[in-house]
Amino acid sequence: NGSRLNLSLQALALGASPMAVGAMMSLFAALPMFLGVSAGRFVDRVGVRGPLLAATAALPFFIALPAALPGLWTSYVAAAGIGGAFTLFHIGIQHAVGEGSAPEDRRANFGWLLNSLEVPNNTQKNAKDQLVTSFSSKSELGLHLSTDGQYLTFMGYVSPIDAIDVSNSNTPGAVDPT
Repeated sequence: NGSRLNLSLQALALGASPMAVGAMMSLFAALPMFLGVSAGRFVDRVGVRGPLLAATAALPFFIALPAALPGLWTSYVAAAGIGGAFTLFHIGIQHAVGEGSAPEDRRANFGWLLNSLEVPNNTQKNAKDQLVTSFSSKSELGLHLSTDGQYLTFMGYVSPIDAIDVSNSNTPGAVDPT
């Protein structure tokens, strides 16, 4: 949604130091990291409807907050709120997909969910048997399920901007010919 970029630029315009901007950006992940397990237990206990509605309502509120009340502390609150709302939404939607899928359909349904949450990779041709996630930065994380369903590989790497990705690696026992 662009909130990380917008909050960073707003904080810099307000005279924030690079360290203050970095601390603000860490709030997008800090709250989810510390509250993720509790949020998952909460969703397990109350179901998905309430948490999804709360996250969906909270997200536009926290996105609009820095514009309505410009200030560095407001931006900190917005970063934490946006991170928390995204976490609650993702936990809820993953719970709904898992709960609403027959065991034999879960792999495909979670694959569709992953592809719907990220745009760059769902436009790739011939990616029907891959679960890939991509973030809009130079840092990339990938989860790859082999076409025969036997191997699951998680990779993390950094790729330079505008460079061909040459980070392909093989899981022991499973050779990727690409």
